[in-house]
Amino acid sequence: DGTTKTSVMTGTLGAGQSFTVPADPGLLLWTGKAGALDVTIGGRPIPALGGLVETVKNVSLAPADLLARQAARDAGTALPATGAAPAPTGPKPIATIPVPKPAVVPPPVTPAPGT
Repeated sequence: DGTTKTSVMTGTLGAGQSFTVPADPGLLLWTGKAGALDVTIGGRPIPALGGLVETVKNVSLAPADLLARQAARDAGTALPATGAAPAPTGPKPIATIPVPKPAVVPPPVTPAPGT
């Protein structure tokens, strides 16, 4: 979210996994391998957001913006070189904030009988 400068998802999705984007306003996508993502709006697929190994930044995840992006491609309108839809006005996203991993706690040591 460019306004609050927070991430709603950081990580890698494996084959068959999915992530439902919250309906929060102002969410932007920054991903590598944009063409590997299957994006749907209301269950309806839209074209790939970029090439298979292309990185895209600042792609608005608002349904209307994603549909406008599809309409632009259907009409043959050029998209910016980054593969992003026309950038919305307002704050730009900052770096992704990683989620800290939980601490590893070793199991308790049980003394051997007779010690």
